[in-house]
Amino acid sequence: MTRRRQQHEESDHESDYEDVSSENSGPENEGSENNSDNGFEVTGRRKALFVGINYDYPGSDYTEEDSLFLMDGDDASEDQLPTKENILNGMRWLAEDAQPGDQLFFHYSGRTYSFFSHARILINKRQKDGTYEDDEDGDEADGRDEALCPLDGPEVGPLLDDEIHETLAAPLPAGVRLTVVIDACHSGTVMDLPYLYDTQSGSLEINASNRKSAKARTTRADIISISGCKDSETSTDAEIDDEVTGAMSYALKRVLEENMGSDLSYSDLLIKMRRILRKGKYDQVPQLTAGRQLDMEDNFCI
Repeated sequence: MTRRRQQHEESDHESDYEDVSSENSGPENEGSENNSDNGFEVTGRRKALFVGINYDYPGSDYTEEDSLFLMDGDDASEDQLPTKENILNGMRWLAEDAQPGDQLFFHYSGRTYSFFSHARILINKRQKDGTYEDDEDGDEADGRDEALCPLDGPEVGPLLDDEIHETLAAPLPAGVRLTVVIDACHSGTVMDLPYLYDTQSGSLEINASNRKSAKARTTRADIISISGCKDSETSTDAEIDDEVTGAMSYALKRVLEENMGSDLSYSDLLIKMRRILRKGKYDQVPQLTAGRQLDMEDNFCI
């Protein structure tokens, strides 16, 4: 089956499943000098940061020197806990001394906040919605900031998307590829990247919710983020095959296992994950955002 035909069939089957509107169309990637992308080749280091992840990735071969794990648990030391400071330090470690040809990977599995204007809801550890506040810097068209919820979030506050972008995305130079996976509620634009992938058109478009800050948020590095749901949705925890996991993480692992040893593009990964979740009767719709115009037919890299 040709790619054009496959995309057409996806459009027919997913028209009620996607959030596609004319608002997603926008200006070209202003300020980016390297819009063409003929495939990324890893010629440098490979590093990975895992927050709240306690399983092995199919097909990954990161060594202990390449990887940093932050997880809560009785055996975790203070510097291994997913606190706000440790997560920020982990992001700095991941981005530190990055050079062209480096492949970086960041996976977060946990809770996130969605910050809305003119309302406040107290944090509850059993509740996946978080504290609702104003978007103080005015970079969100919908007035919402998204944020990761660190282990000590109730005491020190959330890790806002603005700070995540500034710490992990903005410093990376051209020629570096960062792949991000976020399995959490309200996570669609938590990396604050300006481009949103539309499976019906098969292209990256300016994300309407980030239109006001699109030029400022455009990155030099190739950054692609796959998140568990839209900003307005929650990501489901589930028990699948006797394993407690996030539904999005399960879908990701299953797609990677089923395509082991074969090429798997970023667009195909997203479409296959959505199929699995829809078949399992999950309402959440995984999203793909990018820091600049890229070819989503490139192979998924971890």
